[in-house]
Amino acid sequence: MRLFYILILLISFNFTFAQPTLTKKTSDSLWTVWQDKNQPDTARLDAIYNYTRKGYLFSKPDSAFHFANQAYQFAKKRNLKTQIADALTLQGISFAIQGNYSQAIEIYFKSLNIFEELNDKNGAARTLGNIGVLYQNKGEDDKAIENFTKSLDYFKAIKDPVGIAKSLNNIAVIYIGKGKYQDAIDYCLNSLRTKGETNVAEPLNNLGIIYDKKGEFTVSLDYHFQSLEANKKYGNQLGVAKSFTNIGNVYRKQKSYSKALTYSKKGLDLAQNLGINLEIQNAAESLWKTHKDLGNYQAALKMHELFVQTRDSIKSEENQRAVIQQEYKYKYEKQVALDSLDYAKEQKLAQAESDKKDAEIKAKRSQQYALLGGLGLTLLFAGFMYNRFRKAQQQKVIIEKQKDEVNIQKLEAEKQRDLAKKEHRIAKQQRQLVEEKNTEILTSIDTAKRLRASILPPVKLVKQHFDTSFVIYKSKKIVNGNFYWMEAKENVILFAVAAYTGNSASGAMISVSCVSSLNKTVKELNKTDPADILNTTFNLMKNTFSNSVNEIKENMNITLCVLNERTETLVWAGAKNPLWIVRHKNNVLEEVELTKKREKQKDSFVSQTVNIKGGDSIYMFSDGETDHLNKEKVKKNDSNEIKNLLLAIRHKNMAQQKKELNQALEKYKEDVCMIGVQLPKKENNPFTRREREILQLLEQGKSSKIIADELNISKSTVDTHRRKMLRKVEVNSVTELLNTCRKKNWL
Repeated sequence: MRLFYILILLISFNFTFAQPTLTKKTSDSLWTVWQDKNQPDTARLDAIYNYTRKGYLFSKPDSAFHFANQAYQFAKKRNLKTQIADALTLQGISFAIQGNYSQAIEIYFKSLNIFEELNDKNGAARTLGNIGVLYQNKGEDDKAIENFTKSLDYFKAIKDPVGIAKSLNNIAVIYIGKGKYQDAIDYCLNSLRTKGETNVAEPLNNLGIIYDKKGEFTVSLDYHFQSLEANKKYGNQLGVAKSFTNIGNVYRKQKSYSKALTYSKKGLDLAQNLGINLEIQNAAESLWKTHKDLGNYQAALKMHELFVQTRDSIKSEENQRAVIQQEYKYKYEKQVALDSLDYAKEQKLAQAESDKKDAEIKAKRSQQYALLGGLGLTLLFAGFMYNRFRKAQQQKVIIEKQKDEVNIQKLEAEKQRDLAKKEHRIAKQQRQLVEEKNTEILTSIDTAKRLRASILPPVKLVKQHFDTSFVIYKSKKIVNGNFYWMEAKENVILFAVAAYTGNSASGAMISVSCVSSLNKTVKELNKTDPADILNTTFNLMKNTFSNSVNEIKENMNITLCVLNERTETLVWAGAKNPLWIVRHKNNVLEEVELTKKREKQKDSFVSQTVNIKGGDSIYMFSDGETDHLNKEKVKKNDSNEIKNLLLAIRHKNMAQQKKELNQALEKYKEDVCMIGVQLPKKENNPFTRREREILQLLEQGKSSKIIADELNISKSTVDTHRRKMLRKVEVNSVTELLNTCRKKNWL
């Protein structure tokens, strides 16, 4: 669910901004005012603030800091306190946008000191709100609350209902994150009472989230529906999308899956229409979890892929924004350098033009002097005039040559700049292509890893069926084809260890399909014979992998056991992996070799039955594990090393065995999947033959009268035996008696 954060306005200036961006005409006008020394100081500062805010703050924050620093120096020289604080605030915003929160906070405190010195409570309140937001972004919640509270006090002092409501709601959001729900409720309700918000949807939504976290789903839905109506009233389509998704989440937790799908789908459709990736991610997550709870795994996988894709896209966009800001900074610095170079060139051209004009003026003056000398001096000065004219022409040629050189330099500079832009664009495209490919690959692998991990039974379930057992599961890569499986049915426990030895990524997906087929075979088709289960499982997998089922059989190593502790029998079937049993009585390790029919026959697997006793230990492992204890890679069927280790630690409990096996296998960093199970030892049955007969009939749920009739004895005799058995086991009821007998295998 999404919390609504209401942020204090970052801009605490004494002027407003009518437009988010600048037109060329407006930009030039503002810059002209700033440069005009005849304008009042405050008007010039207002112009540079607007110029910076609209033109650079959110697109080129580093350039915004440059102009804000100019404004700060200007205001500082003239001791304009309020304008100094405004310039500092603008610098703080530029650092905050760039993610430099510590520097932004330091500057904000300078601005706060000036506002407090001027007794400007409105400026101080907004600056404290800004500081609180940044501490909140840094994860320093206590400092954020401290500053939001100070901001709240200032807003109360100036009776600003909007500021009061926003401050209260911001504090409530932090308390939600800290799990202090009652405090959060109080602040949300106080925010609503101030009536300072034109749209009350945010605190109503946060109240819905609080009661959802407390498990009070009916109250949560009431607040979410109020928030939905408020968002519709004020035309807040993004808020409507968030409310739809939050309502769908609550219905899912109430197991009202039809309503959950309806509202979450509305949230997804609206978020996609708006193009808001964050809300698409939240709605896709809600639909994924709902379909998963319903068992719609194909639809759940589709929504999970959308969730992962959108989440990674958001991360990629955040990284891209950082890159764009760096590029803006680079371009700005380059532009400053180019402007300086152009200015020098223009000065040089202007000087050349001036020299040209001076030369022309000189020539004209010489001509005028010659004419004044009269006709008699014309011939005398003819040669002289010609000489002067030639010099003037030479000077003109020099000037033209200088202009040509300047133009050539300018063209060369533009060519170099265009070439640099082209190289940068190509490098950027190549980097983006690599990043996209890496993201696609990692997303696919991550999805496979999550799906594969979700199919593994939790260790808690294994312990529930086998109290004395261990599971070792290691992977040298992100995903692999190893998995283990377990299911209880009637009086037997089914468990398996398998490994797909082909490609790791495809192995992970094949393992998911194999587990799904095993579950269907046992739960829906009610099969309990291990060979029958494996044959049916591979037949089901043909539907999914019809073109590669033979390759799957060739690369799939699996061992499946069906254990009946009451009859002390173990039925198993498998491919390629043997089964090891360490006998308690004689402390020897038996390797039960598998029996397998020819692949061309219809049924590939054959079940085998092994007798077991209390205290015996069963070990199953994935293909390849027996190589790990050898420093060199010997052939895979050479298992002497692991056999010796198991025999050496046979007297230890399963937890100690797991620890030593883990230590031995850790340094090899290979794929490992192993299950060890030790059967509990049977204790001596303390009951007489007659008591055992009565116990069997009690387990069938028969009354004392019916038992007396079947055994041809009196009802009082049955009751006497029942009381004796209760005393022997030291329990108070028949139910406790039966549970104890089952646990000790006395039935």
